[in-house]
Amino acid sequence: MARRAGGASISDHYEAVARAKGLKKPAAPPLPPELRHLWQTFLELHRARPAGFGPSPICFAEIDAWQRLKRWPLEPWEVEAIRKLDDLWLEAQRDDAALGAKT
Repeated sequence: MARRAGGASISDHYEAVARAKGLKKPAAPPLPPELRHLWQTFLELHRARPAGFGPSPICFAEIDAWQRLKRWPLEPWEVEAIRKLDDLWLEAQRDDAALGAKT
């Protein structure tokens, strides 16, 4: 997450404004236990994301390597769900970068 003056992130600034205005962040619904393995898989793949000039999408080859290494085959819908999570994460990173460029 991008940091601003004083080391605070854009999210930190948004939260400070929300607190000042008395707004409460809506609580996220709990993650269903049946989907925890997908979230954990996404986090493992995310932590192994290659470094470069910016975040790259998690590719099918990385997911395939993860499956072989863990000996844990994923169903096609699980692969798509992980890639959708990755798309959302990448979109959030782009949005954060765009907001940082405007300040």
